[in-house]
Amino acid sequence: MDKLDTIAAAAIAVLLAAALYLAVTAPPPAANHDADAARARALAARLEADLAKRTVRIKKVMNGGDLGQAQAMANDLAKAFPFAGAPHMLLGDIALRRQDTVAAMREYRLAVDRNPDYLDKKTRAFQGRKIRQVVEEAQEIVNKGLAEHPDDPALRRDKKTAYYLLRKLAGGCE
Repeated sequence: MDKLDTIAAAAIAVLLAAALYLAVTAPPPAANHDADAARARALAARLEADLAKRTVRIKKVMNGGDLGQAQAMANDLAKAFPFAGAPHMLLGDIALRRQDTVAAMREYRLAVDRNPDYLDKKTRAFQGRKIRQVVEEAQEIVNKGLAEHPDDPALRRDKKTAYYLLRKLAGGCE
């Protein structure tokens, strides 16, 4: 055994000793993972409760007839919970009460994209019948607008949104 082999053997021995030391002294990763998962679940439960409480408050304001305040509250809720569908369902309901079915359709699309359960008949969140009716009414309005202004890009986007939602309602993919 020459000098280079001796150095290599010594380096391997040092690395094995260091690996053994780290394996013995490192805390088990499962314990940290379980604690992190529990904190994440607790945080998610608090956020869900806050979302539900604020949603009920907005519905009360909307049912009271103050659509402006309800819309401002729903917009704030959408900013606070950007990945939740509930704020967009509320904004769609507000637009529907203002008889703006095209705007309601746009908001319902955002809601469905964030929470597909709104179209699943087996869930408590199912809103498919209401969404279908709004989409059909909005589609008539959009088609009339396109007959008068065939090059309007906003109307073309709305037509694509209507078709998208109809496909989703039928159970199709994007």
